[in-house]
Formats: sequence, structure tokens, C-alpha cells
Amino acid sequence: MKLCLVIVFNHRFDKNLPPLREYYAGKFTAIRFLMPFADDLEEKETDVISVHFSSYLYQGFFGEARKRLEQIECDGYVVVGDDLLLNPSLDQSNLHQKMGLPLEDAYTKGLASLFDAPLSWSRARTTYRALFADGLEWHRLLPNRDEALERSKPYGIEHRPLGLRNLSPFWTKIGLSSLGTAIAWFAERQHPRRLFSSFTKNVPYPLFYGYSDFLVLPKAGWDQFARYCEATAAMQLFVEAAIPLAMVLAYDRVQTELEYGELFDAPHPKRRMRMRGIELQWQDSDRIDFENQHGFNLTRLIREFPEDVLYFHPVKLSKWKQES
Repeated sequence: MKLCLVIVFNHRFDKNLPPLREYYAGKFTAIRFLMPFADDLEEKETDVISVHFSSYLYQGFFGEARKRLEQIECDGYVVVGDDLLLNPSLDQSNLHQKMGLPLEDAYTKGLASLFDAPLSWSRARTTYRALFADGLEWHRLLPNRDEALERSKPYGIEHRPLGLRNLSPFWTKIGLSSLGTAIAWFAERQHPRRLFSSFTKNVPYPLFYGYSDFLVLPKAGWDQFARYCEATAAMQLFVEAAIPLAMVLAYDRVQTELEYGELFDAPHPKRRMRMRGIELQWQDSDRIDFENQHGFNLTRLIREFPEDVLYFHPVKLSKWKQES
């Protein structure tokens, strides 16, 4: 099994390149860094691909780099964020076996319907707005609605119109945020009727809610996946909705760490895979405790990395030191 490691930078941060090269050296057939607006660096560094989208639309990176990544002789791609630290025991020879992942299947953290996510989510309004974007005939670029809905069925995911389940009690902080989102929709100068039709009618198009800092993408579906990513970036569909949608549309089977339908940021979501990714960004205290526990000592972290942990995220390697 030959795998290409694709490391995605949300922002340009050249200092992270050397420690990342050192950490992943010899573990994959090839390593490529997708870094925004790094044209000058691309001219000097053969493993850097300069891309030109915002961090909120980084699915567009894959569309822009599609042909160059496709030229690499490999069986698939492992995608990680530049601040995600993969388990040091994993490499292209054992990643699928240790994860319990069939070779032909794609992988992401979780798959759930965006229409089940709370309206308090900070990107809710802008994400739904993408379905009514002007200036782009995106319906010609993605499968039709019925086909997209059909591809949701193997995961037991039903896309229901928005309703009261998406609102939290208004006397809570989250509830006030949900209410604010709803009020803001009323204030939209364009398409308020179509936006609110999602509450009472069939959903205009299936959308997913996911977490995209670690992906496994077989090469067999890569070209179509990257094209869908390019289309959703043009729609300005937020990345955490765009990438899981592109995966469902491009691959026959997507495996997940979490049970299908579980929201990745819900408290104590149910898991279905043997290895788990650990997110440290939801609470600052979790990240601070983790950093204090290991003393920013990368050698110690590697030595103590739990066998059943797929990754830690975020880990800012530029802050960590190795023992000599």
C-alpha cells in the first residue's frame, strides 16, 4: 500500500515545515504540503503546493491541487492538518490495519446531517446561504438532489427540514445564539423566503456536518472528490459541510470513527472504530493540561502516545522541542 501524506495549512506558516518533514520522514511514499498563497515558496520547495482559498473554504485546496496530487504514484491519500499530530506508530504499511479500515473505503471523523445541527453553530447561516448562491449554476456541478439523497441512505442519515429540534432553550447562551441566527435570516436582503422554506418543506439539497482535519481518501475516487470540493468552494459552502458532502458523493463507502448520525461536537458521541482522534480545542483547559502534562517535549509525547489514539489536535509543533 502506497500512501501520499497531504498536510493542509489553513494559514501560511513556513516554520512548521521542517518539524513536519522530520516527524513524518520515511513513513509515506510522498508528502505534499498545501499552503495558501505560498507561490514564492513553491518555486523553491518541491513538496509545497501553493493554493489560493481562505481557511473557511480549504476544500478548494484539493480542487486546485487535484492534477498534481493525481500524478503521484500511490493508492490513496492521508490528509492531516498541519497542527494535527498523527500517532507516531502509523505509516503507510499499517495505517489501514490498525484503524480497521478496508482498503477501498474512505474515512472521516463523523457523518451527520447538517439539518440536525444546532442553529447556534457559528457557521449555520452562511453555510445554508450557499445553497442559494447567485452567479453559479452549482446544480450542474453536483449530482442531482435525488441522487445525493440516495447516497445518504447507506449511512441511515435522513435529511429532515429544520425545526424546533435545532433550537436550544432561549434562556441559555446557546439558545440566544440560535435565536440570533434565526433573526439574522429574517434580515437577509436576499432569499429569506427560500432560506426559511427549509423549516417547513423538503430540504433543498442534502448537507452534512463533519470534522475534516483527518481524512483517508482512496485514489479511485480522488478525481471526483476533488472536483466536488472545487464546486463547493465556488459555492462558498463552509468546509466542514463541504468535505463530508464531497466524500459521500465521490466514494461508495465512507467509514467514520463515530456512529453515523452522531454530531462530532456533541458531548460523549458514540464511537464505532477501534482508534479515536482526540480534539483538544473545544476547551482551552484540555489543551493547556495536555501541554503541561508533556512539557512541550515531543520526544516524551512520542514515547507516551497511547496506542488507541489516532491523533491529537491541535499540537503546534513549532512550540515543541525534541530531546537530543
